[in-house]
Amino acid sequence: TAKHTIKTYYLQIKHGLTYLLWHKNIRWVLCLNMLATAYFAFFYTMQGPYLLEIGFKVTDLGWIYAIATAIEALTTYFTEKIHKKFTEKTCFAMIMASYVISTVSFGYAFGFPALTAYLFLKFASGFGTTFAEHYLQKHSTTKIRATLSSAQGFALDIVRIITIPIFGILVDKTSIQHVLLLLTGITLFFG
Repeated sequence: TAKHTIKTYYLQIKHGLTYLLWHKNIRWVLCLNMLATAYFAFFYTMQGPYLLEIGFKVTDLGWIYAIATAIEALTTYFTEKIHKKFTEKTCFAMIMASYVISTVSFGYAFGFPALTAYLFLKFASGFGTTFAEHYLQKHSTTKIRATLSSAQGFALDIVRIITIPIFGILVDKTSIQHVLLLLTGITLFFG
């Protein structure tokens, strides 16, 4: 059996990242995943304070999270059926549009309209995450799939490490809504 050392793990991640960066389709989906990771890392960290800020009570949060998780799980379950009805480009456009619409709504809406945007975002999260993983598997060879998943996981962890403190500082200096609107601009630009 092969020895699992820090060096072999490093070489495996390096090989996966090199493949990710040189394969056009996979590089594109990695960039989309990095954008989505920064977006969701911020929003999942701030969702409790955000929901409280827009008028909900702490006692409401359990029900809101339960419903949102159910929506995300159902969307994940039906991703393949949704994907079969649309082209890959249309699916990616739907995912990006969902992020943008939700984020703009978060920046301006309060109460139940903002809650609707939050639940819509959970749809986008379930669909986008599952679809991106399917896309990565489809456009890579069997030999390197596990390595690509590891490399992608590593890259996404680095994105979280960098973006969460930066967005936290921005929230302290402005507000959650302003940072969400900034994320809308970033999503539109890169999307």
